[in-house]
Amino acid sequence: MALCDPSLHHCQDIVDCSFTKVVASRVGASISRAVKTREFAHCSKTKIIPRDAAASVDDIERFLRGGEVCLREFTLEELMEATGCFRQETLLGDGGFGKIYRGRLPDGNSVAIKVSKTHLRGLPEQFKAELRVGSLIARGYHPNLVPVMGYHYAHLEEAIIMIIVYPFMANGDLGHYFGSPRSSQTPPDWPTRKRIALSVARGIYSLHQLGVVHCDIKPYNVLLDENFDAHVGDLGLAEFMALSGNIYDVAGLHDDVESQCLSRVKGSFGYMSPEMHNEGRCSRKTDVYAFGVTLIQIVTNMPLLFVLKDVNWAEKLFKEKEDLTTMMHPTMLGMYDESEALKLIQLGLICVQHDPAKRPLMPEVIAIMEGSSTALEQRWNNYDYTWLSPADSKRAKNDQLICMF
Repeated sequence: MALCDPSLHHCQDIVDCSFTKVVASRVGASISRAVKTREFAHCSKTKIIPRDAAASVDDIERFLRGGEVCLREFTLEELMEATGCFRQETLLGDGGFGKIYRGRLPDGNSVAIKVSKTHLRGLPEQFKAELRVGSLIARGYHPNLVPVMGYHYAHLEEAIIMIIVYPFMANGDLGHYFGSPRSSQTPPDWPTRKRIALSVARGIYSLHQLGVVHCDIKPYNVLLDENFDAHVGDLGLAEFMALSGNIYDVAGLHDDVESQCLSRVKGSFGYMSPEMHNEGRCSRKTDVYAFGVTLIQIVTNMPLLFVLKDVNWAEKLFKEKEDLTTMMHPTMLGMYDESEALKLIQLGLICVQHDPAKRPLMPEVIAIMEGSSTALEQRWNNYDYTWLSPADSKRAKNDQLICMF
């Protein structure tokens, strides 16, 4: 039943859908918008944000007027119609930015509509980052990134509303297939998993080409379409690199090992690089580290905590020659090519080395995944076992667990 069905007795003090239409036709657009705002807040069970609670309102409005955003601006009426007044049965989930609803536009396209929560620190910045990256994506061809179809922003006397619209991804996020101990999903077959991993790598590289560091790569921020093609999304924490010559780098620095020091730590524990966690420093190598953790999960189908507790994977698999099956989830039995799996785990370990200078950039990661055995061999010959040596293992494991959790 629609949450704004006029038959519901507890809606009597809230303007219902039918009455809103009457208002829209009889008393003019400005009153209609205010009425629609209150109805939206009720139907979506989202508290509207008081004007005086949002210090970034003027900044958002300057940003939207600045010409950087080249996305469609939806009306609130369009989005309420697409979701049937934000019916509970259209709710897909609830993330850091807010609730996500499934909707259908008049042209038949299915969409995911992300509605901001009550005012929380950082939400306006996330909103701007999503629109800024979405506009960059819209100017080119980037098949492994989630495009932003449009947005809605309203700042009325009594409310601030931030909504972002994306294409609906039929198979949800990667986290429902890999890395979740509660996952009931059957993992895709080996060729599909390899394709997903390569698509994620290409998506990250596309962002770096656009001058963007994602800062929060993890399985739950990778969406899968109906063909299980992977698309990197959820870019609210993204950082933007300055253009130095013909090369994008954080803060305009040519050496990618050098990085920008952020005002706050960004990312998710477990996927956050040591330099981000310990110093708040961000570079393209930040995304490489997070990709390495994600890649090991894709290969092994293991939950994050298992991946993190075995910081000496390299010692076990490639020095002690431990059986690979001990590192794989039981559901993977007979589903993978052992030689290929070991190479991908090697690549993942190379990406999560403690020193960012020892991590490759994404073009090299992609080349290795596409079959460059020479590049993998060269990197592995220089792999840093030392920080995982017996003398340092306790310190290394503590450092790793601290930055993971």
